[in-house]
Amino acid sequence: MFDSSHGLDVTIIALRGAVLEALRPPARLSLSAQIVRVLLTWGPAIFGLVAAALWVFASFQKVDFDPEERDEDGLKAAATTEKQGRRTIDILKTAKRQTRWNKWAALASVIAAIAAVCQIFLLH
Repeated sequence: MFDSSHGLDVTIIALRGAVLEALRPPARLSLSAQIVRVLLTWGPAIFGLVAAALWVFASFQKVDFDPEERDEDGLKAAATTEKQGRRTIDILKTAKRQTRWNKWAALASVIAAIAAVCQIFLLH
């Protein structure tokens, strides 16, 4: 009779050895090479999380409408507003503030993408 569990055991042992070998850092890396390896390993994840946090933060930004605000000529400034509960939100100023935070989120996202590409080319 053929025992198929033996073949499965050998396959699992071989896979386990391959995974452990892939995870083992190369011998005799210089300190600077180790630092680069750590940065390229964690950089995409960290900058990706920073980008996500900045985008969430940007989405919660609101600028209240100031009915007493004057433009450079001393006239009451025109504004597009939206009533949200007890607050009156200045739509254009809110969009400007959100855009400022979205810019930083996009920059963090680009850094994460560049680090991920560098990781693929340099570590694999």
